[in-house]
Amino acid sequence: MRMQVPTLADIPDFSRFLADAILVFPCPHCGHEFRQTFGWFETNDNIGCPNCKDTVIFDAKQFRVALQEIREAVAKLWASVSYLA
Repeated sequence: MRMQVPTLADIPDFSRFLADAILVFPCPHCGHEFRQTFGWFETNDNIGCPNCKDTVIFDAKQFRVALQEIREAVAKLWASVSYLA
């Protein structure tokens, strides 16, 4: 009997885990290190550097696409692990 393939909703607290994970990156102007959650990047497209006062602008749409790819890859992994169990 074949198991039903699990979805991301079946992975305990995965969405919350990913949203709360910290991404560390440097300011391209002065090198100051930023720490923001993945969830923050889903709704923002720029950040002001407290060190050099420049605004760092990034492609929020591209970031959301990359996050979706991560979610899909984890769902595939979860399905394969669950299938083996």
